[in-house]
Amino acid sequence: MQTYKEEYLVDFRDVDRTYHLKFPQLLEILGTVSTKHTAYVGFDPMYLNRKGLAWILYEWNVQMLETNLYANKISIETFVVQKRGMYFVRYFAIYDSEQKMIGRAFSKWVVVDLEKRRIVKIPDEILQCFGAREGIDEIEQKFIAKMPSETLRQSENRQFSFEQSFSVRFYDVDANCHVNNVRYVEWAVESLHRVKNFLETYRPKSLCILYKKEKSPEGKVIVKTRKENNSTYHEVYSDEGVLLTLLQMDWVEK
Repeated sequence: MQTYKEEYLVDFRDVDRTYHLKFPQLLEILGTVSTKHTAYVGFDPMYLNRKGLAWILYEWNVQMLETNLYANKISIETFVVQKRGMYFVRYFAIYDSEQKMIGRAFSKWVVVDLEKRRIVKIPDEILQCFGAREGIDEIEQKFIAKMPSETLRQSENRQFSFEQSFSVRFYDVDANCHVNNVRYVEWAVESLHRVKNFLETYRPKSLCILYKKEKSPEGKVIVKTRKENNSTYHEVYSDEGVLLTLLQMDWVEK
């Protein structure tokens, strides 16, 4: 198993108006580290595309103990574990400038045939170069300890506090010709702006997100939100009524 570590200086664009790291930007940073790790083991970002394949994100699970990080240098360590050759679980550990662990995350990835839009086996050469293997050892336990464990499930009887629609903009769509996964987190957070002073007072400490369907370019999405104390649950639908994504966030005072 190979680990990869990258340093990052938290920029002004990465924080909110109270200088706390925004979760959408955190996911962007983790995604960039993933891409650099992939390049480090010998695969350029377009390698799968040339084979008619693409990485598709299925799930995020993130926990941050500290987010007041503007102009601070953080470091991110990552490695991957393969499950039956059909998907990767990528783990992250996030450290502050004193090398104290301040966050953990994992994401699940599958490979999709772009023409058939069907999940396929991860190419053997990628499995070999990553040194990915199955099973849990002490290193993996360090990454997954104390992570939120709730499995997101849609509830037909769930009552929502409010809903809000958002237009899909040109730059919301990525090179795979569907809405980028980070946009769903942005929409869920933005929907909470209607709760007076909530985003000024609280910051997310954990995020669970499960991607169900792709959203094609243009059109709108509808975010349905239920707020209970310092926890929020969100379902994102296309304007045709198709469930796209489930999210849950827990919040803490800044």
